[in-house]
This record gives sequence, C-alpha cells and structure tokens, in this order.
Amino acid sequence: MSERTRELKDISGDEKSLEAARIHAQLQEQVRGLHEAGMLAQVMRQQDSYEIDLQDGRTATMRMPAGSMMRTIAIIAGEMDKASPLLTVSWLKPLMYVSAIDGKPIPAIRNMTEAQRVSDMLGDRGCDIIAYAWQKLWPPLTDEDEKSIIKNF
Repeated sequence: MSERTRELKDISGDEKSLEAARIHAQLQEQVRGLHEAGMLAQVMRQQDSYEIDLQDGRTATMRMPAGSMMRTIAIIAGEMDKASPLLTVSWLKPLMYVSAIDGKPIPAIRNMTEAQRVSDMLGDRGCDIIAYAWQKLWPPLTDEDEKSIIKNF
C-alpha cells in the first residue's frame, strides 16, 4: 500500500473509499512519474490501452475510441428527454473508452441502450473509477497546450 493510499485510508476510513483511494494513488503515481520524466504526452500517444482495476476485482480495458465520438454523443443526447447536455457528455464520454471488461470485448457504444448496458455492467463505483481514470489518462487541454496550439496554428 502506497503512502498516499494510507493517508487517504486514514481520512476515509471505509473499504469502498479505500479502494477508490488506492486506484487514485496508483494513477497519480503513474502520471507523476511520467510528468517527471517529461514523457506523458509521448507515452500516451504510444500506449494503445490501459488496464484499470475495478473495486470488485474485475479489470476494465480503456482505449481511445476509433473516430470521432461527437456524432454519437449528439445522437444519444437527442435520445434523452430532459437531461443536461453537459451531464450527458460527462457521463457518456468515459464509458465510450471502455473496450473490455475482464477481457470480454465491449462493442462501441452507438445509442443510449448500449451506454446504459455498459454503465450497468460497471456499476456506480465502476463508473466512478472509469470516469476518474479517463480524466487522468486523457486530461483536458491545459492553458499551455492551448497556447502551443494557437502559436502553431
């Protein structure tokens, strides 16, 4: 158990929070090591997929979906009656990166039914872990990234 996980256990106290803390600490250590080596962007481009340990002992494989997700997200958002578009994207986009659970392939999400199926397979805690991993492995652009893009554009 890493020092960071022990600290989080002391704060959280319960087993579910401990599992989330362990995953959080594991991802932070991996990302911190890559940042320190100045290799995060390079490694992320080279690595095809990531194995994420779920709280119930299963493993989810995450990888960048082929093609643009925006059309699929727009179609699914249109299927939802009163859901906020921001909520739809924040819930749906990480699920679209799940390509397998325990080695069993997950077909690409194309509609709300398929998104709900993957969500149900993961469970609430699994969805939380996938969303967290997605944010860490495919972070949004930083101010420095945006400056570089504008400068090079």
